[in-house]
Amino acid sequence: MSQKAKMLNLFLFTILTTSFRSCSAITYPKGNLTPEYINGAGDYKTCHKTTTVFGVHVCITKKAWATGSSVGSKLNHIVQVFYQLLDNDGDGIADAPKVVAEMIKKPRYLYIPTKGDGDRRLTSHRRLMPEKGTGQMTGIEEAFPFSCDVPRWRGASQTDRTTWLAKRSETGDASNGQKTDGENDDKDDGNRRRLTTDTCCHNSRDATVEEIHHLITNAAMDLWSDKWKGVKTSTAGQAAFAANANCGWGYLKTFKKPNGANPTCTGQYAYSDPTCEEECAVTEGLFWSSVSYMGGLFTDVRAASVANEFLMTVPDASMKAAVNSKNKNAKTLEEGSPALYGLVSDTTSEKNKWMPSIMPDGIYCVGNGGDGGNGNSNDCTNPYANVLSDGKCDCAGNKICAESMLKKTGIGNENKPAKGSGVQKTLGNEVVALLLLSLASLFSLV
Repeated sequence: MSQKAKMLNLFLFTILTTSFRSCSAITYPKGNLTPEYINGAGDYKTCHKTTTVFGVHVCITKKAWATGSSVGSKLNHIVQVFYQLLDNDGDGIADAPKVVAEMIKKPRYLYIPTKGDGDRRLTSHRRLMPEKGTGQMTGIEEAFPFSCDVPRWRGASQTDRTTWLAKRSETGDASNGQKTDGENDDKDDGNRRRLTTDTCCHNSRDATVEEIHHLITNAAMDLWSDKWKGVKTSTAGQAAFAANANCGWGYLKTFKKPNGANPTCTGQYAYSDPTCEEECAVTEGLFWSSVSYMGGLFTDVRAASVANEFLMTVPDASMKAAVNSKNKNAKTLEEGSPALYGLVSDTTSEKNKWMPSIMPDGIYCVGNGGDGGNGNSNDCTNPYANVLSDGKCDCAGNKICAESMLKKTGIGNENKPAKGSGVQKTLGNEVVALLLLSLASLFSLV
């Protein structure tokens, strides 16, 4: 390579690096944001539609896009949750620019088919997923907007933790139409429960939060392996495996159920899946701890549904009264694993800025402090506030009703820009970055 070519290559690399940084430093304008969807192209040509969230690609299959307006609103929900997890304080800027830049560089992307976990082994989806980079799958059919796992949808505050206990369940127990057999209710069967006089929520667990959380976690693991890497020796690994105590793991064929009145082990976290090895065990442990801290497991129904895996569904020691005494090993997260609690409750130090503290409700609005449509900004509104009840929820007040919202919200603004120029700027930066990368590769051959 000639000296001139080397200098040009260095120049292009500098611009390329700056472009990646600018992608992760996007600022969105105040108010509600509507995702922009465009046709897949370039490295994402196998995607029927794409959008970007702070520069990170989202790949949508043709079937996922064409499943109808009610499921289409689930598509928007998934993308909005992605925004909320990357910008958890709702100021229009990604909380952890280094993590976002790492996701763009690898690249890591979100892949949305019609189904999620059940499709992971299908070769058709591997064929549709972009070849470059690493994708995290989350399916339309495992997305549940207005899940009772979100404090807001069950009538509590997103940010005032003192309101959570009163809204744990309407009657003070796990009855009232909810499943209590310890199994996840992930079927979209219209099973909803009236929790307060003005709010109805969906009983099913919204897997969207988990899958996107994993996507972001993996980028943090790449950046700061000493703290987050999925091995027993990292800070996160030590905490996760300590919480297991002697309950064992499915991949080691040593798993013991941690729940029940007379368990044969003493831990609060265990995983029976034989395919979930060391890295997976750390990743899952971080997710369960994080979502517990955000109040996402703080219902009777969810605590019962995850009891054979995670027994620290009550986050703070001050909430100890809510711990289910029927499970001998159950403890608050703060008391059961001070190490995990410390990791997920720290959202400000450099290596922890990516960690969310507010459970996403699927309404991303800039200027509201991360509190969906209920924030302090006049620019933020709840786009579902005036949707009338369909008569199945017996909703009153603002008449929030999950099924009626799904029926009456659209698939999004196809080929239209988001409010403001945020998304357009994202796409523009990535096109420039790809062009520069191609030029750099070309001149490396000179």
